[in-house]
Amino acid sequence: MAQLEQGSRRLPVAPLVPDRPVRTKSRLSFRHALCWSLAAIVPAVGAYAAEWSAESSASLTGKFDDNIRLSSTNEQSVFGAIFAPYLNVSRRSPIWDMSFKADLSIARYTEDSNLNTEDPRLRADVRYRTQLGLLRVQGEASRASTLVTEEADTGNFTTTTQRNLFRVAPSWSYAVTEIDTISVGAGWTEVNYESGTLNDYRSLAANAGWARQVTQADVVSLNLSGNHFVSDSVVELQSNSVTALANWEHTFSDRLTASAGAGPQYFVTDVLVPGGGLQTDEESSFGYSLNAGVDYQLSDLTALGASFERQIEPTSSGSPLQRNRFTVSANHRFLPRLSGSLRAFFQQDSNPTNDSTASRDRDFFSIEPRLTWAVGQDWDLTGSYRFRTQGTDTADRAYSNAVFVTVTYRPESWTFGH
Repeated sequence: MAQLEQGSRRLPVAPLVPDRPVRTKSRLSFRHALCWSLAAIVPAVGAYAAEWSAESSASLTGKFDDNIRLSSTNEQSVFGAIFAPYLNVSRRSPIWDMSFKADLSIARYTEDSNLNTEDPRLRADVRYRTQLGLLRVQGEASRASTLVTEEADTGNFTTTTQRNLFRVAPSWSYAVTEIDTISVGAGWTEVNYESGTLNDYRSLAANAGWARQVTQADVVSLNLSGNHFVSDSVVELQSNSVTALANWEHTFSDRLTASAGAGPQYFVTDVLVPGGGLQTDEESSFGYSLNAGVDYQLSDLTALGASFERQIEPTSSGSPLQRNRFTVSANHRFLPRLSGSLRAFFQQDSNPTNDSTASRDRDFFSIEPRLTWAVGQDWDLTGSYRFRTQGTDTADRAYSNAVFVTVTYRPESWTFGH
């Protein structure tokens, strides 16, 4: 559950899963019988040309945090309990792939009932394949506590409220030749907060790209993207960015892969004129965008990964921010049923332009080691520790220590259909 508490994050490498005890024959027979029963009652409208599967889990986390709001002046220690069910239903066929995920986080805390939340999230990923092309639509609708969302956004935990997010991102790719692929995509994101302390925003994005398989181990690509941001601050502030990115991916071996990309970026935004009431001016800047990543399977028991990215993003602070993010992760299996992981994350925020408005510079760092024990075939017991710190130009550096103990029930996934 510590992972849910941190929000949705993509790790550079997949975690190693502890081995689990073998299921009993009677239990397997029951599951198989149930799956065949479900397959028999699925309507015949294309169901038998596809394979359906469902996986689920539920976790209960006990938590202690000595500074849950990550404040340098008012440290607040709390105990909490978080219940988090999860369901993923997917469909695979020669043409269509569909995945629908639903999860919920119900949190209760001592000392401060304002921290209590009920946060649902729905996600969808639909893919349609032709002989040479792929059409994909991704979407998300979620409600999340700002205790989670603002950790990777503004670091503003003073007012605890909920963030409502809606996102749709269609894309299309086409294999022009055996080694050349072109792609186009778009995205719409709408974010609003249930408190006026944080600023609502929306974003429209579009991109077009070309990729070539130069060798069996090398892929090069070029991508041009544009973004339009609208922030509902004291007045509506509009921003635009254009980025051209050249990227290279290389497979050194079955165990080692790496990628790197760089390119120029132009950004222009409305800013409030100091002392000018609600008057705005236009500021622009010319900079660059970067990304890099490496995944290394050190052995059958150990996996390592690292990634870096630099880009401009919309935020709840009132207008977009320039962000540098660096992530390192490691996973290791100590025993057949005992595994561990370590994740370190650093983020630095700054203004994309040199306007004279109040500084929004911020740096944030967190590190979380974790141990997971496969208690039974369907049960995991996880213990983790998390350290966080952040510094801003307007406040002293703050520190937080948190401990999590999580029990997770993860039954066998169900598969049926043809």
